[in-house]
Amino acid sequence: MKNFGNKDEIIVYGEHSIQLLQHVIDGISNNPVESTTYSIDFSRLKKLKISIKKKFGQPYVKCKIKYEGKDDILIDRVEAADSDSDKPDYTVLKKRMEKTFKTIGDRLKNRSLPSTLETELFCKNAELMTTYSGHGDNMYPAFLELISEFQKAFHQVDIQKCQAKFAEIKAMKRACHHDAD
Repeated sequence: MKNFGNKDEIIVYGEHSIQLLQHVIDGISNNPVESTTYSIDFSRLKKLKISIKKKFGQPYVKCKIKYEGKDDILIDRVEAADSDSDKPDYTVLKKRMEKTFKTIGDRLKNRSLPSTLETELFCKNAELMTTYSGHGDNMYPAFLELISEFQKAFHQVDIQKCQAKFAEIKAMKRACHHDAD
């Protein structure tokens, strides 16, 4: 697999070509299945081009992928969220969460799951958000429970449950921010 910024290229032969094609079918049918072999982020997919040939009596599949947006911004933030010593300022974290919150909300509204990276970033930042005192402390336990339930629904690839849990998180966010005003 080659990676060029917002582009990826996967080339496979033989029975691996069937596995790749099945992974693509599952991904575009809104039934994404976790694959350790092929890492295609269907939530950011802009264009996917497949070329199928026969070489030496074996199927040869070349898959070119183009993504929307920039993945490197999210990766940097996930790494930043992992280090406790570099705990960001509350307002910085809040702005970061607003962006991922909007992205996840848009994806769910369009009946697709967010990427694993977006979900991990959102959940880690949500947990980090609850370490700041004086910003809705009384709601933190219930908020963390909702985040956990959202994460479980995501790992079960249950889009309706994700939408329902996200709506509850959104309502709690509104209530928390309303109380803070």
